[in-house]
Amino acid sequence: TLIISDPIFVSFQVEESTYVSYQQEHQGSSTEEGGEFDISLRLPNNSEYPESGKLDFADTKIAEGMGTVELRTVFPNPNDIIIPGLFVTLILESKSKEEMALIPQAAVQEGQQGKFVLIVDENNTVKQRHVVLGRRINAMWVAEKGVAIGEKVIIEGLQKVRSGVEVRGVEKHVDPLVGTISDIDNKSVDSSKVTEPTISPSATTDK
Repeated sequence: TLIISDPIFVSFQVEESTYVSYQQEHQGSSTEEGGEFDISLRLPNNSEYPESGKLDFADTKIAEGMGTVELRTVFPNPNDIIIPGLFVTLILESKSKEEMALIPQAAVQEGQQGKFVLIVDENNTVKQRHVVLGRRINAMWVAEKGVAIGEKVIIEGLQKVRSGVEVRGVEKHVDPLVGTISDIDNKSVDSSKVTEPTISPSATTDK
């Protein structure tokens, strides 16, 4: 049996609401459908696939019972790194840059008055901040209100601190795709520390 794997097709699904919003936003655009995205892959071993892809096909119907639309991308595969059936992570990044405050899922708590995070201010004092969240982008939430770009939020040791106390935070890195927490110098995380890490919400290029 002959299997052609170069180029290789990668299919994925998006929610119908997301697809409709995309179509509405790009009505009348001269850009080729999907051309406003940089499309890349992350392989099962967590490495980045060296080739870029492009949107190839969008289904014309909603998947019954699922509420999703199937889309297909195509990638060059000259070295047969990707084989049929391989599970990969597809990354679509908007070429139109827009800064947004992102906070990790791990930082978000919920109380009687809604969702909130604990921030560390310029005086190293913990403050509770109620937030309004937008859409989720992988392991991060878009903070529409309550947190500004550059503010530090506590992502671990939440049960060990409270609003008003002074802390000495340890800055950590959060993988925006999967939410993995690691030291800035890539050492393992010690979850027994009293004032566990703080991070700075960054700017995203996903519009």
